[in-house]
Amino acid sequence: VQHREAEIPSLQDQRPDVPDSVTAVYQKMVAKKPEDRFQSVSELIVALNDCHIPNPVKETPRSKSKSAVTSNATAATISEPGTTRDSLFAIGKFRKPLIGVACLVVLAGIIAYSWPDSSLHTDNPVPSVDLPDTDQPADTFADSTTDLPVLSAGDHLPQNISVTPETSAADLLATGNWQWKVTQNLGPKINSREFELGADMTADGLTLIYASVRNSSPPGNRDLWISTRETQEAPWSAPLRLPPEINTDGNEEEPQISADGLSLSFRRNARWFLSTRGNLNAPWQKAIPDPIAVGKRRDYRLTPDGLSAFRPRVMIPQKVRAPADGGLMVWRRSSIEDSFDDRAMSDELLPSVTRFGNMGSMSNDGRLFIYNQNRDPEKEKSGSMLVMSTRPDWNHPWSKPIPLFPDDSLWAASPRLLRDGKSILFISKRPGGYGANDIWMAELVKKSDAHQSESTSQSTTSSVLEVSE
Repeated sequence: VQHREAEIPSLQDQRPDVPDSVTAVYQKMVAKKPEDRFQSVSELIVALNDCHIPNPVKETPRSKSKSAVTSNATAATISEPGTTRDSLFAIGKFRKPLIGVACLVVLAGIIAYSWPDSSLHTDNPVPSVDLPDTDQPADTFADSTTDLPVLSAGDHLPQNISVTPETSAADLLATGNWQWKVTQNLGPKINSREFELGADMTADGLTLIYASVRNSSPPGNRDLWISTRETQEAPWSAPLRLPPEINTDGNEEEPQISADGLSLSFRRNARWFLSTRGNLNAPWQKAIPDPIAVGKRRDYRLTPDGLSAFRPRVMIPQKVRAPADGGLMVWRRSSIEDSFDDRAMSDELLPSVTRFGNMGSMSNDGRLFIYNQNRDPEKEKSGSMLVMSTRPDWNHPWSKPIPLFPDDSLWAASPRLLRDGKSILFISKRPGGYGANDIWMAELVKKSDAHQSESTSQSTTSSVLEVSE
């Protein structure tokens, strides 16, 4: 009886440095109920591929290859130019540590078949979410996502979490001690009296590409503009309209600039195009149809590191309706030189969606999704607000969306996560702006810091924007 009721031992009891993702694979493999285990080898392989297994330390002897598992579970959220080939998803480089993990999991599976059927309990202090039964009704499926860390008032991660450039924004939000805060307007050089319609920035923060209707011909035509600066503290240069190789009499918008600033994808009317240049001083080449934008990815966005593509399944319903479950199609690849495999697409549930306003923005680690939707789902023209959903890891359910700025009732749309994973560009109509829609920046800050700077933020435009003037 004691054996039947005993808890399954945790890998982290013996090795606290084992990543949560590896522990989750182990726990699922040794689940006491057969239906709770992996149902196929392919499902196991996908789970192993999704584990955050870092590059093994070179000094480690071959006989200790499984030490590659013992590392920080949080994947890097900042992609620097030239580093994409070192992606954690590149299987060939980590074949030996993966084999070690696979052997461990297979051995655990053998143990599981002889383990008595009983309920699984865990002492893991970090809140986790079990994947719901796919046979449940849609509303039941959505309800199962409400216990994610970022939304649970009494189940936060430790507030003294160590913050590094690699720390996931989802982990910071899960502490309950961090929040999104509007920190600056990009200034009168960038923002005109007309409509600005979304922006993106290179990894070094020195090149900005954005859509605008300023000085357009014909009036209202959307073109892409570029502005640069010498350092992140320097003012932006006067923006220049991109050349005819990119801008036409069509509507160019939704720019996605590569980390190094040498590739630019954008939408022209209903199609995506791609332009490249040899270096930062070279001319842009004539835009060609974007090779990524095919099939179900005919309308898509990329994560800041370019390794994941995604697309909401339903952008704007034909009729106004109450919040309903939506879908998010996600594709992943090992490096930016690789193609996305349509067969590897995951179709994920996105709960409580009301009228998608744009494609949204997803973090590199797939744990944070920011998008805009109607403030009041019962009214077709109720205004747009930014919301966010989070999850513990890839292939876990998304949480129900919550407002990005809970105390802010101002119109906002077109969010774009930047390479640091903790700041976004978005457009908004709010006091202190210069035109119909301005480009603003928001950053993830500690709540205590945000409270101390509240009085300063009331006059952000007049103080911060001196840098841009």
